Amino acid sequence: EKIIKWILDSYVKLTGFQINFFNNKGERIVLPSSSVRNDSAFCKLIQSSSEGRRECYRSFYDNSLRSAEYGNSYIFRCHFGIVSWVTPVLINGKFLGSFISEGVLMRKPTPFFIKEVIERTKNLEIEEFKLREVLKKIKIVSEKKVKGAADILYIAANYLSNTGLLDTK
Repeated sequence: EKIIKWILDSYVKLTGFQINFFNNKGERIVLPSSSVRNDSAFCKLIQSSSEGRRECYRSFYDNSLRSAEYGNSYIFRCHFGIVSWVTPVLINGKFLGSFISEGVLMRKPTPFFIKEVIERTKNLEIEEFKLREVLKKIKIVSEKKVKGAADILYIAANYLSNTGLLDTK
């Protein structure tokens, strides 16, 4: 737990991107002493709805399994079109969990994209003006920066896998 917290905190300080750790059952592991969360306003709003949180976590879990299958970081768009990336933690080929970073876009949102997001979130009962507000605040980052952040997570996950510090019972 201490080493995971260290990786999470260091990653946020380095990249400014939000990050979470999910176990191999798709449950977010909340570390009480973790000082830095840096959640994006968009993701926070979506996940304030239990259905939104369920959809996000399902997407994270499915993509975690995909990344574990590849044995590498995996960059994807979530069901709302937001860029996320996941890195598996594997010990002797066994999937133990994943680091998930989310909440950015690689280009400025177009009116069509905003309309599409609003349409996809209708079932979440989130007020449209709130969605429009948080969409304006999403961090726009280059593909290079996303790839670099995913690579850093891959290195950290490999370090974690090779230290023997994780309890694999």
